[in-house]
Amino acid sequence: MKLFKYQENAIVQLFEKVEEALDFYEVRKDKNKSVETKTIHFVSPTGSGKTIIAFALADELVKMYNNLVFVWIAPNTLHTQSLDKFNKLVDDISSTINPIDSDGIESDNILNANDMLCLNWSSLDKKNNTLIRENESGKYIDNIMYLTREDDKIIIALIDESHIASQNDTTKAYEFLKKLNPTVKLEITATPKTMGLDDEKVEVFRKDVVEAGVIKKQFIFNAFDDDNINNFKLVKYSYNKLQEITKKYDEYTNGKIIPLMIIQIENEKQDDFSRVRYEMERYLEEIGINISTEVAYYLDKDKNKSENLAENNNPIQIVFTKTAIATGWDCPRASVLLTFRKSNDDKFKTQVLGRINRMPELKHYGEELLDSAYVFANASKYLPDDPNKFKVKTVEEAEEETVTIKDEITGSISLPFLTKEMVIDNYYNSEYDMKYYVLKSCERLADGISIVINNITNNIIQNLKVENLREIQVAQNSADYILTSKEIENIISASFVKNGYESISVSTNKQAKLFEVEKNLTPFETINLLKVLKSILEKKYNENFTFLKIFKIILQSGNYEKFVLLLSDIKNESLKKRLARLSKEILFEEISDSKKWTPEKSFICDSTLLLKLTKKSIYTKDCIKDFNKTEKRFVALLETMEDVEYWYRNGSRGNYFRVPYKKNNVVREFYPDFIVLYNDGQLGIYDTKSELTASDGEAKDKAEYLYAYCEKFGFKRGLIKIEESADVNYFKINQRETYTNYDTNKVEWEDFGTLRDDENIFKDI
Repeated sequence: MKLFKYQENAIVQLFEKVEEALDFYEVRKDKNKSVETKTIHFVSPTGSGKTIIAFALADELVKMYNNLVFVWIAPNTLHTQSLDKFNKLVDDISSTINPIDSDGIESDNILNANDMLCLNWSSLDKKNNTLIRENESGKYIDNIMYLTREDDKIIIALIDESHIASQNDTTKAYEFLKKLNPTVKLEITATPKTMGLDDEKVEVFRKDVVEAGVIKKQFIFNAFDDDNINNFKLVKYSYNKLQEITKKYDEYTNGKIIPLMIIQIENEKQDDFSRVRYEMERYLEEIGINISTEVAYYLDKDKNKSENLAENNNPIQIVFTKTAIATGWDCPRASVLLTFRKSNDDKFKTQVLGRINRMPELKHYGEELLDSAYVFANASKYLPDDPNKFKVKTVEEAEEETVTIKDEITGSISLPFLTKEMVIDNYYNSEYDMKYYVLKSCERLADGISIVINNITNNIIQNLKVENLREIQVAQNSADYILTSKEIENIISASFVKNGYESISVSTNKQAKLFEVEKNLTPFETINLLKVLKSILEKKYNENFTFLKIFKIILQSGNYEKFVLLLSDIKNESLKKRLARLSKEILFEEISDSKKWTPEKSFICDSTLLLKLTKKSIYTKDCIKDFNKTEKRFVALLETMEDVEYWYRNGSRGNYFRVPYKKNNVVREFYPDFIVLYNDGQLGIYDTKSELTASDGEAKDKAEYLYAYCEKFGFKRGLIKIEESADVNYFKINQRETYTNYDTNKVEWEDFGTLRDDENIFKDI
């Protein structure tokens, strides 16, 4: 299960808050004191993968705790949708979570560890629900929860679309939740209710989900210029926009994505609904739509043609709805909303707009038409005023513009493309498997340590001389202070970091793959090392070991020193073997000619950042977003150079051009700043550097691997540095096979060009 960065971050934050709540529960339980349910609000935009995040959280929790049960409660029939999704995730990641519905509760009426019981809010509110009423079988919630607690289980409730459940706290569903009495209640929604004083919150922000390409960049409201609007015109304009989007998707996906338009009709009075529905159907027929074959209905009592409506290539492009579509309905191809529903409730609108918020292929296309959601309404305003949830564009505001590549340059810049993943696939030393070495090392450690556990006190930690305890808030003057599980875990994590491993909470196991993590990395996954040790101890002593128990064993006097030695041995052995044969001389030998990178044909830029200063940019206008001072001067220089035909300023992340390189046996990649097309057809790839970055630790590796790449394909190349004087900028280039740090006296840094102050077109910008 591949997670986006924002999802990983949310899981880490949620885990920490749940862990704190469980720690507090255990302390209170040991002292025979009662504890109230801890409520954690998880707020995340529609389309961000809230269900996946919640499942991944549960999966991480059961790796740390062996006595948890989960109750998942969703509105309408979403619990069955969630159950299906959970079962698929279980298969995908080999999770030990056991998703069940009420029929899956065993005959003893006890939920087993790792069970995830999926229930429906709506059915809980009905009088005939047997889970609410006491019955002879004992299969009712009071009894099930009582027996489950008596079996030493901890209950965690996960409330999907919690804004619905919280709308009326007097409902039977709310009474059900009180009877459930979970230790932790996680309320999941895009539109949260008011928080209690002791509640916690974890929030995913829209900008992070947009940046990942998962949801659309913006909502465009009433994309027409017409002051005399009526319902027929709204239907016509919205359908025309749908056709535009369809044509563009066909260009990009060859028919794999067929966009959908949602028509939402007033719900208050049945007569009004029927009247507007008939009116809309008549208007659709007038513009050529066959109602019987081309329109679906997603209504309470009419689901005609709605089966498989969420599939990306479903030919149905129009669906009528009232409110049923407002919550939980996943249809990433939905791109246009035409609404006739009157509502002043921003939360309701947010839920409705979430239906057209998703990207069907979890990526942006660089086309405003495809990367935006379109809303049409017979109103001057429909979208809520919340910049954290919506980026709104209207015809009048024109906040952004689409910048397109010049026709004559299309296809002229095409570079052989080698990703970090391709390098690892080609050169990773698969013949040497660290698993065997780690296994034998952990077996030797298990034979040499004691598993007798004493409380981990501040005194023990001081005696072990464990360093880097800044995150651990302990009473330094209290030798008998007993550390919490979180403090103990932080010590273990700090020990990994100190010995060159990635800093990762084992309880939030990201399953980080080799070379896809941060700088503090050992080429062996931290969590897997601990899993191996855990498995060996369990087999040796024929009992279950939680990670927390293993941490306590490690921190016993005499054990910790051996554990640190183990970390050192594994790291040193791994560094010898992994990718040992990879060098810049052979890195690009096996690059595939079929893999080509070309600049994006168009992109969106804030209109306030658009200029028309240059003649040699590959684009029709200059978007100066994120241009630093050095880059602006380099562009100004390129504009003066007679042998330069076009230049392209590269991006710094995502799908832009990058060059892989190796540093300390770790494969990384960097994004050169500029690609230049010369009059003779040659290409040049250049990276501009400031005074500091021209001599930093990364510059040498980047420059030498850039040289190797360009040498392979016959491109010009180099790192560019500016020497400044009063009226002139002197550009120096290092284009040697062996890079040396910048020095005005070194011959390795040659003249590249000169820019007078009066030639700098960005001088006043």
